[in-house]
Amino acid sequence: MSNAGHFRCIKNIYVYCVIDSVDDLCVKDDIHTYLLLNGLKALLKLDTGAKCNVMSLTSLQGITGQQKLDKSRKVKLVGFGDHIVTSVGVAALDCQHNNQKHMLELHIVNWNVRTFLGLKDCLHPGLINLSEDVHELTTQPTATDSANRVTLEILKEYSDLV
Repeated sequence: MSNAGHFRCIKNIYVYCVIDSVDDLCVKDDIHTYLLLNGLKALLKLDTGAKCNVMSLTSLQGITGQQKLDKSRKVKLVGFGDHIVTSVGVAALDCQHNNQKHMLELHIVNWNVRTFLGLKDCLHPGLINLSEDVHELTTQPTATDSANRVTLEILKEYSDLV
């Protein structure tokens, strides 16, 4: 039985959330899934606000040992709160979900972060499905479908901001 959600005093330290197992972690404000990365089960946060996938170097080494990094693709990543971290490179991992396999690119950082998937890879394997009322906005639209027509209308109306 979990003690999560109750204050409890442990050695004069008051703890709000006590976990009994890894599956009982207090991450209910986030959404997560398990994927097979290079054949190993990994817990990933689904971050629909992120533009890319991110993993710590320590997590990568735990999954792959000495995975080769494409160090020519180092970038500065700006996180929530404008925190800037420079990646050490990009790693490509085999990813499997519901018997679908694809290559997953992750920006690797030498920082203690929870592995997360950005919007593109949340949508690609069908981890998240969007309503037909949700439209993609791009700065390079074409007038071929209704979503792009909405984008063109918005860009026209707010052309002074583009």
